[in-house]
Amino acid sequence: MSKIITVWGNPGCGKSMFCCCLAKVLTANKDKALIINADSSTPMLPVWMPERILETDASIGNVLTGLEINTALVAERVTILKEYPFIGVMAYAAGENPFSYPELKYDKIKLFIAEASKLVDYIILDCSSNMLNFFTPTANRVGSTMLSDIVRGLIGTLRGDDQQMYFKMLVFDMRQIEQNNLKKEAGKRPKQMQKYSMMMLFCILLIYVVVLSVEVVGSLGAFF
Repeated sequence: MSKIITVWGNPGCGKSMFCCCLAKVLTANKDKALIINADSSTPMLPVWMPERILETDASIGNVLTGLEINTALVAERVTILKEYPFIGVMAYAAGENPFSYPELKYDKIKLFIAEASKLVDYIILDCSSNMLNFFTPTANRVGSTMLSDIVRGLIGTLRGDDQQMYFKMLVFDMRQIEQNNLKKEAGKRPKQMQKYSMMMLFCILLIYVVVLSVEVVGSLGAFF
């Protein structure tokens, strides 16, 4: 199962460019990344690859509105970047618009992301700024929005805003998420956690006994 990263922000803030740069960094060690953009109002396939002629059957719309979504179907519709063979993209094709396909459904989008995550190491969800686009709220539920929050804070910093309090709150939120993730992982390994807890308790008791023994011996030495 791959790591899912959700990127969301204001219109024109450079989300898609950031997703491409992030994918290049993540695939530097030959890991595989898939950028998914489901904004039908701004088809990204002709933007990413203007020199290539893409048929509409390469569109993500055919996958999201298919009768059955599975890994084979998703893999068939992924377009690999020629210059970066470890980066794949999925988006709407040239000439498509919000009325080209039926309305998206939450269950299908969630299933699509789950099937796509079986193919690569990283899923990068390039979300529309419009929350009425059903893909965006679904992606925010499935992936982590913290990266988007960081980008939003950096944009504010570039504009000259005082973002110290914003980033302090963001650090607190990240710590909370990290603690929750650790609790979830611990819940998956109850026997191992019980063993480690007993080992930690034994170590603490051993330290306590050693310190107490040293203090007792030192106190006895003062009497003799």
